[in-house]
Amino acid sequence: MRWIGAVVVVFMAVLLTGCRDGLTFSSRPTEAGVASLRHRWLSRPTAWKRLGADDTPGIRLEHTTDAGRSWRAVSSPCGHAYLNVFISSPTPDRVWIVCTGEPGAGSVRVRVATSKDAGASWTRLPTGQLGGFGYPSGLSMTASGVGILTEDRGMSYATSDGGRRWRPLRSITAPDTREGIAATQLSATRAFILVFSGDSGTTLYRSTDGDRHWTTVQRWPPR
Repeated sequence: MRWIGAVVVVFMAVLLTGCRDGLTFSSRPTEAGVASLRHRWLSRPTAWKRLGADDTPGIRLEHTTDAGRSWRAVSSPCGHAYLNVFISSPTPDRVWIVCTGEPGAGSVRVRVATSKDAGASWTRLPTGQLGGFGYPSGLSMTASGVGILTEDRGMSYATSDGGRRWRPLRSITAPDTREGIAATQLSATRAFILVFSGDSGTTLYRSTDGDRHWTTVQRWPPR
């Protein structure tokens, strides 16, 4: 695993287990620390998973509310042509899903949907504001509908109305030059995002005003 992958896992795990705004890393994280934090992150009782391998058509989903002791099949809002999926479920019943199709030259077909009943029914959301460049790489939503979608090779996007409208995070991400690696929306106002640039390295940003403005928490220079 590249060190950047380790940073992503630690970043997401620390935030999901209740870090404070003063989050800092004195050095690049170790694999032992990653394993410990990953265990804490994955011990949440509610989780979703897709069946089968990534990059295969026909996405099937399952859902657990008892830490994986039992799973139930859930209808998928992704059509047969979609290959991968990103899921954010801030409560047992509330869930958002991003389905992606076959990658093309710098872009990919995207479908976004949400459910208020743990996947028993789905509502498709518009995707026109997500642009046509980049590959979705992660999704983090709150129960109130505030969230962030990150993209490889593209810009990251924020929503404040449950995904009906998206706005690009132009101040901190840009196609091919500043890519959002992972994000965590902690509340309607507080969020963190990790952005990679080949020139300036990796930067952890924090927002306290609903993803409108971002300040640097920590930066790791490129190797």
